[in-house]
Amino acid sequence: MPLGADTVAAGRAISRSFPVRAAQGASPRLRQITCVRRVVAGLTLNVLIAILTCAGTADAGAQAPKVLFEQAAVDDLARSFLVPLADPRHPNPPPADQLVLVLWQPNPKRSDGALVPTSWTAGDKTGFYPTPPLEHQRGFEDRYGTTTVEAEGGVVGAYLNAQEVSPTTDFGKLMITPAFRWSDASAGRPFSDPAQALLVSLELQVPTASDAHQPGSLAYISACLEFTDRLSGTKLSYGSELFFNGHADSNSMHIAFDAESQSIMIYAPDDDGSPILLPVPGSDHFTGTPWRGWRTFSYSITRRAFNFALDRIRDQYPNANASQDPADYRLTMFHLNAEVQHGSGPAELGWSMRNARIVLQDGGS
Repeated sequence: MPLGADTVAAGRAISRSFPVRAAQGASPRLRQITCVRRVVAGLTLNVLIAILTCAGTADAGAQAPKVLFEQAAVDDLARSFLVPLADPRHPNPPPADQLVLVLWQPNPKRSDGALVPTSWTAGDKTGFYPTPPLEHQRGFEDRYGTTTVEAEGGVVGAYLNAQEVSPTTDFGKLMITPAFRWSDASAGRPFSDPAQALLVSLELQVPTASDAHQPGSLAYISACLEFTDRLSGTKLSYGSELFFNGHADSNSMHIAFDAESQSIMIYAPDDDGSPILLPVPGSDHFTGTPWRGWRTFSYSITRRAFNFALDRIRDQYPNANASQDPADYRLTMFHLNAEVQHGSGPAELGWSMRNARIVLQDGGS
């Protein structure tokens, strides 16, 4: 499929991706179908994880589940929040083996580009109310409705108000992302054992989202895993589409090449029938409608699913310098791609996340 100029994201260390269909202006083809929440009563996130991680442990050859990432408490926002373009002391890519929150656009309200403590009730937009706000919030200004990042304990969140930044800034995009990067020593190859699979889970709420529902004015969220080919260094951004404002249905896989970061992006909804993501029973699914209150998203990636993704990438980009062997890929980064596009109209997005977890466990194929 031909790629237009809008397909190329900002492409820094964290892949700044967005739905390919938006760049291609394909929204008229989207079916506006009401999503049905599939909820299994009484199954909490911990119960889901316990069921999956214990499955197969009675087998003689079973391996104990290995937690690769578990969202840790963030109580010192000043040390965990980075604005790399405003502070050259902050490394790019972000520091390894710790959860950080990254804003790629410097604050346009200050000459130094830094954010300031804010006291407004950002939870009105994100669903999360840290206390006291001045200790756990940073924003463009200390006023109601300003772009703000939040963190307290095991919860992080952000409100993005694109009216505060120029539409020509950073490809007309605005994002504050929680990110975890594995160091070279800790980045493993999850598909080297075909009997194992990755289980990804998180709790999310998205109370606020508005845009013009057109290319250049969009609000969306994906959970992204970055894999790096150990042979060529090629990066794959492997994403689960969780939310796309105003679109009630997302039923296809999308592949694009990000020229600036030299990474290949492959995305699909975490819905039944997805060829690259296997939803866990009881998990919530993709939606286009904002909501308040925690929902659990949980899915697995098997070696077979990853191999299917590699085949589709080869079909679309036959000359891509990417291994076709899933065992060659190291898991190098996780981030929540919660972003707005505002080049052609205003957009806003408010979200919060907790209990993000990635486990390597038996159950692959």
